[in-house]
Amino acid sequence: MTNLLKTYNKTNVFYKIINGEIDAKIIYEDDNLLCFYDAYPKCKTHALLIPKALVVDFDDFVEACQNNPLQIADFFVKAKHIAINILGLKNYQLHTNNGAGAGQVVFHFHLHIMSNE
Repeated sequence: MTNLLKTYNKTNVFYKIINGEIDAKIIYEDDNLLCFYDAYPKCKTHALLIPKALVVDFDDFVEACQNNPLQIADFFVKAKHIAINILGLKNYQLHTNNGAGAGQVVFHFHLHIMSNE
């Protein structure tokens, strides 16, 4: 999966985490995605799920996956698995910001898994 829509900046923190340049407290990892605890949590449990693909935001992720929509499904199935089976959550929020105007700060698509449990 390659970036199709937007210019990806390889200086962002998530790119550096994927490449092992910055440490993160890893929760789950496979060939396509990485989940780790947020360095600045906004609630009791705050994890970030990111694809390893170089995609800027949600729109870019979906566009990059248009020829293989199972990658989108797999991402969200893994989000549920991580929230329920690994983090042990019963009640949680899934949250993403798409673009600077929506509050996105790190321009690598990511999903927040958040809970006060």
